[in-house]
Amino acid sequence: MEIQKGYKSIGSQRIYYEYYLQKQNSKTIVLLHEGLGSVAQWKDIPEKIFHKISYKPEFD
Repeated sequence: MEIQKGYKSIGSQRIYYEYYLQKQNSKTIVLLHEGLGSVAQWKDIPEKIFHKISYKPEFD
């Protein structure tokens, strides 16, 4: 599993992101939160979601 963390500029604003990658060409889930510090509030929920869906067979 690859994890990338950082900030992305959108217009004049910057947002913090965490990116979890199991394999190329996999499906994407985006979790958004309007408040500051949301990643800290979510704790390990995004990583748990990643592990839960990453190992299921994919059907198109």
